[in-house]
Amino acid sequence: MTDENPNDVIRTKRVEIVDDNGTVRASLGLSDQNNVYLSMSDTSGTRRVLMSATANFCGLRLNMSDSTETLSMIVQYDGPIISFSDANGVSRMKMHMSEGYPVISLVRPDGMNIFQIELLPDGTARIQGHGKDHNDHIWPL
Repeated sequence: MTDENPNDVIRTKRVEIVDDNGTVRASLGLSDQNNVYLSMSDTSGTRRVLMSATANFCGLRLNMSDSTETLSMIVQYDGPIISFSDANGVSRMKMHMSEGYPVISLVRPDGMNIFQIELLPDGTARIQGHGKDHNDHIWPL
């Protein structure tokens, strides 16, 4: 046993982990906006995981294909959101809190919300659909 103590703190703005080919596989650091992030990439350098935190939110984004299909989880002041995006980057399904109550929404490729189920403050559920006629259809449960 030696009396030498390793340094307890490493101070830097970014750390990168590279593979044998020089591809950055992970980085931990501060963005240009001074937000902390952790990014992980596959062997081709495509980002698959991104975690970040700001003063207003923290989030996790997962991407398992070469497209923009993602699963995003964000916690912000008005509540948590889980979002599933399609290959065009459009959020097609969302689960979130609205005024403290859960909501699940299905979204068309053009971004229009077409189906929603909510748990209302009185404990009842409501299903809302937006038809091709552009009218709202509401079914209380």
